[in-house]
Amino acid sequence: MSVQAVLPAQLDFSKKPPSLPSGVESKLMNFQAVNGISFTSNQVIEFQLPSQNGLYFDPKTLFVRYKITYTYVASGTGSVRGLPALTTFSKLDEFIGSTNINSVYNWNQAANMWYNINTNVAQKYGEQTSLGFGTSAVPSLEAMESRALTATTTLYLSAPLS
Repeated sequence: MSVQAVLPAQLDFSKKPPSLPSGVESKLMNFQAVNGISFTSNQVIEFQLPSQNGLYFDPKTLFVRYKITYTYVASGTGSVRGLPALTTFSKLDEFIGSTNINSVYNWNQAANMWYNINTNVAQKYGEQTSLGFGTSAVPSLEAMESRALTATTTLYLSAPLS
């Protein structure tokens, strides 16, 4: 008599993972802002993606990584509502050459809604530090909706842009 275990298909390691077709390669590319290295409120941050023959860009793989310092003039505390890593960005413009092909106002709200719809509590806890939710301590579930700030708070954040 044999004992059978039922496991999800994701745990079937006998199958080879999907790979790119032959002749196609994947490249990791890093881009820096082209219009500065330090920004303040209401400034535009521009990135230019290279245009190369045969280079295709998958928007699902686009991430932003940055350091931000919140400074309050008055002593006390404040908070960043929503997804701290993306709340900073209020508008997203996409250009091809000099032609604006897409503008999303209140992009931070759309990104926050997308994130809340497409992630569960376990994923939020797993990504809490890079998304700016918490510290090394395990935050409460309510703390996964905002970030409390002190008079001067520096965060190192990373989040998907799609």
